Amino acid sequence: LIASRVDVTGVPAAAAAQVRSVAAVPLGGPIMRVDTDEGAQRLVTGQAWSGVSGSRSLPDTIHIDVTPRVAVLAVRNPRGQVDVVDRDGFAFRTVATAPAGVPLVSAGSDQVTKAGVTAALQALGSLEAALRADVSGVSLSSADQVSFTVQSGERRKTVVWGGAGDGQRKAKLVKILLGEPGSTIDVS
Repeated sequence: LIASRVDVTGVPAAAAAQVRSVAAVPLGGPIMRVDTDEGAQRLVTGQAWSGVSGSRSLPDTIHIDVTPRVAVLAVRNPRGQVDVVDRDGFAFRTVATAPAGVPLVSAGSDQVTKAGVTAALQALGSLEAALRADVSGVSLSSADQVSFTVQSGERRKTVVWGGAGDGQRKAKLVKILLGEPGSTIDVS
């Protein structure tokens, strides 16, 4: 029973080759002597995966199952870098610009928390699509408080959203108050 191949699941075929390369599973020796945890650990160190598991499939296959991290926010940190974060607030990649379809927010600290990510996603997700298209300058404070700017026609207003919770109520209030005088709407 000799380890002769590595089977990868959880990613497209093109990414499977990269997973095999990083895992560096030794082939050609007894399959029972292959340390599947060691290969999994090499993958976890790369931070692109939220979950990795390795197992043996007799007679000759090492199986690696990976769960890729999914970008939900791009966060411009105080140093000007853009960190791509998952739902848990884990920054797993630094890029020059936000990936397509991933909202960009500015953060008041170097790290965002899961509560902060939840608050920002809820704020953006609670708004009607037409209103969300008018949103810019989304920021997330170190206390997980969200604020953003809405440009509607000639009117430009700052919206202080606050934290997560009451998203539908807050969205309704923002829509109503956009037509009122003033430059700030506080629904926190």
